Amino acid sequence: FIGKTDPANQHFVAAFRAANNQEPDQFAAQAYDTLFILAAAIDRAGSVEPTRIRDALLKTDYSGLLGSFRFSPSRDPAATSGVVVTMVKEGKAVPLE
Repeated sequence: FIGKTDPANQHFVAAFRAANNQEPDQFAAQAYDTLFILAAAIDRAGSVEPTRIRDALLKTDYSGLLGSFRFSPSRDPAATSGVVVTMVKEGKAVPLE
């Protein structure tokens, strides 16, 4: 998310900075994407019943701040495209080159 130039990432980083007066970390981006993934699964399930949500999560095909995300049949992450590895340089997360 930090260092990505697409509009969704740039908007998230700017909004996070404005709201929190600090840089977002990976956990902020993960939480952001997770809430969208869960909300979409609840919508697909048409229910908040846990087994229906679980089944709906398996149909996830989400493109978010951290890239594409899908679950494998064993419920592990199945997509890792768009992953950006960062390092801390002068106290800030920057893309690893």
